[in-house]
Amino acid sequence: MPKLSERQQFLREITGLLTVFALEEEDEDDAAAVTTSKP
Repeated sequence: MPKLSERQQFLREITGLLTVFALEEEDEDDAAAVTTSKP
């Protein structure tokens, strides 16, 4: 397997962080929806 260039490695790290961030945001949105939908 070829060694990743620094740029590719950097982009991969950023993508990973953004993915984690997006998933956490999604969880917060779900939690907010649950708490606000109560009568």
